[in-house]
Amino acid sequence: MLADSAARHSLDELRARAATHHYTTDTVLECMPFIDIEVMKEMLPKILELTKSPQLGTKIACTHLLVLAAHYLRSDLEPIAGKIMTTLLNGTFDRNPTVRKNYAEALGQVSAHAKPQSVEKLMRKLVNLYETKEDDSTRSSVALTLKAVAKAKIEHIKDNEGILAPLVYLAMHAPKDNESNAVEIYEEIWTDISPGRETGIRTHLAAIREEIEKALISNSWTKKIQAAEAIKSICSGLSSGVGAEREPLLRSLLAAVHGKTFDGKRHLVEAIAALCEVKDGEVVAPALLTECVDALVAEARKHEPAYKRHAVRALGAALAHSRCQRFRQVYDIVKPILAKNELSMEKDSDTEDRESGRERREQLRELKEAAYDLLASAWPEDADTQENYQEVYFEHCSQSYPCSSRSTQLAILSSMSRVLDRLVVLAGGPKDPEHVAAERAVRALTHHVAAVVDYTLKNSNQVRHRRDALQLMETLIKRLKNLNKGDELKKLHDIYQTYAQDLSKDSSYELRSKIDSIKVYFR
Repeated sequence: MLADSAARHSLDELRARAATHHYTTDTVLECMPFIDIEVMKEMLPKILELTKSPQLGTKIACTHLLVLAAHYLRSDLEPIAGKIMTTLLNGTFDRNPTVRKNYAEALGQVSAHAKPQSVEKLMRKLVNLYETKEDDSTRSSVALTLKAVAKAKIEHIKDNEGILAPLVYLAMHAPKDNESNAVEIYEEIWTDISPGRETGIRTHLAAIREEIEKALISNSWTKKIQAAEAIKSICSGLSSGVGAEREPLLRSLLAAVHGKTFDGKRHLVEAIAALCEVKDGEVVAPALLTECVDALVAEARKHEPAYKRHAVRALGAALAHSRCQRFRQVYDIVKPILAKNELSMEKDSDTEDRESGRERREQLRELKEAAYDLLASAWPEDADTQENYQEVYFEHCSQSYPCSSRSTQLAILSSMSRVLDRLVVLAGGPKDPEHVAAERAVRALTHHVAAVVDYTLKNSNQVRHRRDALQLMETLIKRLKNLNKGDELKKLHDIYQTYAQDLSKDSSYELRSKIDSIKVYFR
């Protein structure tokens, strides 16, 4: 089918080229210097009638004539330009891509000599067509038309940027299609509207927000995804923050994310997480952030594995930005995930093929990585909650580490390192009221961390694994030194001594440097 479509398109392009170089077309070209606006007005009804012909050659010849008329008549064409543009606009939505392209190019040339009111009317019509029709051909036609107008007279785009900017910004975040370059065209038009990306977003932010809200309340999942992508782009593109538009955007997202899971819904939860990141100087109502976290907690409980992974990651990002305390809920979400062994997963049935089993293992691996990241992001600040979970957490990590895949091991190392930095028990001293319990807790977590580090340095030849394990050990050594924990330090020193000689000769500069930095603590 794709081959037939490509062949047909190539053939139509050849036919279009032949039509513009036909001897009758050449004759028309010779006559053009003698055609004034009055003659053009007389010919126009017949020309516009011929543009509706079912014959491709006739359509292309008519558009070629109109381009020539725009070239020769220029400003004299103004009184009839609006009428011509209306007819050509209909042709830009023809089923044939060659016809659409030629009509769009002709429309652009004619628009260069049209009244400002006619151009504004055209722009509003294009915006309305994009918003009301969801097919790819319509969106491509709108892009081709805007590109042709910009090529013929860029001032028309700049003069109507207030109308175009919201649509163009949303349109350039649509999914890219290998068969169409519409998204790239919208990106070019956005550059024409606003050479400075952040300045353009800031200038038109209120209008862009309204356009995004329309997309989020639509029944189209594609539009919702597109809107979410635009929101993420706004968050990353504005260095000073989203400001007053944050709350309405979040309200719209929270309404859109509610309900069943659909393909691409992950973009919505990612957009919520992005909006939870508050820049310096911004003020966001804590109640609003709480609503966002509540929504993400609900989404993280969904069962579909691929979506659940993105929801879990989004929840982790939102918790890291908002500092909301939800560890108990988080633990309930990740506990069944982490209880599964990805390396020993059995096939659900004898009929399950090998590829399906591999896919399930891959999904579980990605989900577990997200879960470890979430645990670190959600780690509680409250000392009592930490006390309830810290030993369970570190024991699980040390037991799961050997039977995890390489990428999951990296996630475990990263999670443990982040949790160590936030442990209250490693920030206290011997005068703590719960001194005996704290001693036991420090001893236990040192045992588990040492087991993970020792296993990594003994069994892994991966530079990144060894580097992260050494970083984990260094983090714990610093804390133990501050607490004067001699027995625990000796345990880590023994591990260091076992591997230091070989690591100091390793080809990796990172490992040699890390060994040298740890050595300082044992002097």
